[in-house]
Amino acid sequence: MATGTTMFQFYCPNGHLLQGQASQMGQQSQCPMCGAMFMVPVMNGGPAAPPAQPAAPPPQQKQPEQAPKKQPPAKPPEQPKPLQAKVYHIPCPNGHVLETPDDILGQQALCPYCNVQFELRMEDSQEHRVEQEALRRQREAEMNERWVRYSIRLAIGVGIMFLLMVIWSLVIKSLFADQFKDASPIWGVLGCAVLATLITFVISRQMNKKRAAKEVV
Repeated sequence: MATGTTMFQFYCPNGHLLQGQASQMGQQSQCPMCGAMFMVPVMNGGPAAPPAQPAAPPPQQKQPEQAPKKQPPAKPPEQPKPLQAKVYHIPCPNGHVLETPDDILGQQALCPYCNVQFELRMEDSQEHRVEQEALRRQREAEMNERWVRYSIRLAIGVGIMFLLMVIWSLVIKSLFADQFKDASPIWGVLGCAVLATLITFVISRQMNKKRAAKEVV
């Protein structure tokens, strides 16, 4: 740096102590040691303070290492259960009941009690007979229920027809005697029958709807 009567000291941005003249204050200069470009500070007196160094970050405290969690032991895969053969109880021709797996149905067998040879048929098993008996009872119950419903509807229809004939004979013919004095009684009977049929049909539909709703529930 140039010398003169008034000299002062200052630091470059990298902390090197330099010396300059007062006329150089506020001008751009270059550090001869590190080559950094900077503006010469304006000083009242005494050397400029060195540039503040960035504070070092506080040392990071190590987190205590956590022990790895123990994983529960894996469950072994479930083995598929072997399918058990269905067993039927089939009597021989002499009445001895034999336990028969379903995989040998249709084969010839020899009874160990009476040495009679016969065919193992599912239709002869006790289980099949019990199942057929249950189906027969269910069909009979459904048939009985159907006949009961038909009987109720027939009774309702006959009752309505009888009521309409009474109304026809006692009320309508007496009120309109002049209009119906020459009419044949058969027309009154037919009219009552048709009206009773329509009313019975409407009642039957309502009964069927209620029964269907109960079955759904």
